[in-house]
Amino acid sequence: MNFLRILLLALIPLCTPVCLEAAHNQGYVIGISNSNPGNLRAIKWKWWRKFGATGVDPWHHLIFKSDKDGLKALRYVLQVYGRKGHNTVNKITKRWVGPRNFEAACDSPLGYRAKLLQDLRVRPNAPLDMNDPKLLATLAKAIVYAENGVNPYSEKLYKEVFGY
Repeated sequence: MNFLRILLLALIPLCTPVCLEAAHNQGYVIGISNSNPGNLRAIKWKWWRKFGATGVDPWHHLIFKSDKDGLKALRYVLQVYGRKGHNTVNKITKRWVGPRNFEAACDSPLGYRAKLLQDLRVRPNAPLDMNDPKLLATLAKAIVYAENGVNPYSEKLYKEVFGY
């Protein structure tokens, strides 16, 4: 493995979508290669086996058997967020990126909040219907793009996973 590849792999968890797009052009997007489009992390990954998880990478990102399994796990996490009251773009962003990264995610025009607001066309604190499969799919698409810099999945796959 050459130096550039090692450097890219080390920096991917810290990247913005622009950086991730450059990494993707080199073929190194963790979420896509792990079939984990939401870059879900878990220390106790064995619980995630029911969603098709087969292990974790060195950064504790789950690895799924298929893209469909990874999207199903993302859907599950979003549904749990809804049940726990994380039902606005601000709350979802804060929970997803963590309190330490929340300001950066909100300030960056390429960050999570901007992408979610752009795709959902809502205000930051507007309540979302987290039981609406189409809204969940739109939210998932925005998260996939924000995490990976690309969204390589077909509309057909989203319809199959989210049921709309």
